[in-house]
Order: sequence, then structure tokens, then C-alpha cells
Amino acid sequence: MAQDEHRTSVVESADLFAPMALRVAATLRLADLAKDDGSTAAELAPQAGVDAVSLGRLLDHLVTLGAFDHDEESGRYAVTEWGRQLRADDPHPMRFSLDLHNTVGRAQLAAVELLHTVTADEAGYTRMYGREFYTDLAENPALRASFDASMEQRIRGEVAELVKGFDWSRFRRLVDLGGGDGYLLASVLQAHPTCGGPSSNEARPSERPPRAWPHPDWANGPTSCRATSSTRFPGEPTSSSCPTSCTIGRTTRSPPSWRTAPSRCPRRGPVGRRDHARR
Repeated sequence: MAQDEHRTSVVESADLFAPMALRVAATLRLADLAKDDGSTAAELAPQAGVDAVSLGRLLDHLVTLGAFDHDEESGRYAVTEWGRQLRADDPHPMRFSLDLHNTVGRAQLAAVELLHTVTADEAGYTRMYGREFYTDLAENPALRASFDASMEQRIRGEVAELVKGFDWSRFRRLVDLGGGDGYLLASVLQAHPTCGGPSSNEARPSERPPRAWPHPDWANGPTSCRATSSTRFPGEPTSSSCPTSCTIGRTTRSPPSWRTAPSRCPRRGPVGRRDHARR
């Protein structure tokens, strides 16, 4: 079988410099700092608080990636249409997820510890930062705020498909693992009020419902909803319970009883679509 001549090589696919260059650009907010007609590295450096020479090299690499254009005569770097995704005012901004100071960007750096995770069955995040993911959030209010914001931003674009594409009514108990601001669980319960369940989220005060819940008295209502910070895996899963999670990552060790529980719930297919869960 002839090799596809247009296929990207393994070395290109494994390149770490391209994604890191984009993440550093997002963290430094270079796309926002650059003027509409472009800015030089010397102009951007003091605004970003970095070295001008090193920044120039980074910008040159971003030009090869297509995020910036470079005018040789003026030395100015201007954001391309594709690179506008790194700007805060883009309709679908990517900067927040790539910012290395935010929860998502910080957590994704732990991917370099993937070998340790596979060989030792331990979270790469813990190995890299010296403490578990949710402990980090609990002790760092800025990280906690960025985590809630990233969960909210992501789930709001997917919740309508999730609510309509799955028969939630057959479950009496829903557990939203790492529930963020509670928007997913709130949306499901509004569409299927006979369901009930807690939004389980580490480092969230159990006496305060997630802010997305439209009914503060749900804790005493027919749905018997509550927010808890005692554990991300409350109780044992049963045939009438369904754990939900927008993102499942290797941040903590889950109890064996919950490792197979997500097989009953909605999942994302290999090409990004939501598939109905197997019974």
C-alpha cells in the first residue's frame, strides 16, 4: 500500500514547539497588544514584560505557524485572521484555554508527565506540581476562578446537544463530576425535572449552590439537588444513577466502582460528535 505523500510525518505531529509558541503568545496576550497595523518586537516587549530579542524570535516562529505576518521593511508583526483566535474579542476566543496562568493551560502542561502516568498509574499533574489538581484549586483562588470560567465557557456551547441527545429521564440520580458552576446539571434538570442529584465539585462550599442553578431552594425541592465538596465520587453508582462530566482527565485516582460508570453516559466520539451511551 503506497504511503500517502501528503500525510504529516510523525516528527511534525510530535513537535512541541508549535503548541508551546502559541500558548506563550496567548499567555503574553501578544495578539491583543499588537496594533491593527502591526507592532515591532521592541514595541511589544515592554508591554508584555519580556526581552525584546527573545520575543522577536518567538514572533518569527509564530509567523511560520500563520498566527502573525511580518513586514520586513518596517519590522512590524501583525495578527493574521487565523491568529485572531488568540484575541480576547474574537467570537470564539482560544486564548483563555491556552493561557499558561489559567487552570486549563497549566493542567495541560502536565502532559509531559504522560509516561509517568502510564507506567505508574499516577496523575501527571501531581508529579509536576507536587499536589493534586483539586488541592491546587482549593489553595489558589485565581486558579479556582479560572477553572470555573473555563468550564462555563466550554459547556455553554455543548449543553443543548447534550440535553436533547440523551434520554436522561430514565435516571433518578445524576452526579455531575467536577460540576463547575452547575450549568450542565441545571439544564438537564430543567428539561427532566423528575431527575435529581448532586453537583459534586471539590473546593466548593457545600452549603452554597452553584451559581448557575436557577432555583436556590432546589436542595429542598422535588429534585433533591445539592452541592457537595466532600468527594468527587459520592456514593456507589447504581443502575438508576448516571455520572456526568464535561472533561475527564487523569487528575485524581477514582474509586474502582466509578471507573466503569461513565459507560452508561453520553460520550464524545472520535470525530467530536456526541454518541448515545451504551446501556
